[in-house]
Amino acid sequence: MSSGESGGTVSLVVIGAAATALAVAGEKSFTITREAPSITTDAKGDVSVTKLPGRMKVTCSCDALYVDTDAAQVRLLSLMRSNTQVTLEMHRSSTAYQSATATITSLNIVWADLEAATFSAEFAIDGDFV
Repeated sequence: MSSGESGGTVSLVVIGAAATALAVAGEKSFTITREAPSITTDAKGDVSVTKLPGRMKVTCSCDALYVDTDAAQVRLLSLMRSNTQVTLEMHRSSTAYQSATATITSLNIVWADLEAATFSAEFAIDGDFV
């Protein structure tokens, strides 16, 4: 991973005008996966195979996602159920330096005996972090 993507935190915010965006969760450990499958363009009788780059697929997963309040937990689940796009922002020293539009594709909540709930989430990124 490049130095531009390490050592930060990521925050999940609701899409909207900057003045009304609401931070719902924060994460200090996350994984960004980028895949670019190739497309084979050969035909019967071709001597060689040609490969073209396919559309890049970007996902982000957060383990032990920090969700501050009960209302934020409900909001996070509501965003997933309604397939609403959210913004993932990577911060360093409280300053956003990269962001991406995403959809929540997986939300896992674990309640241990008398402990706070632990959230894990996965996101499908629309495009890439910029």
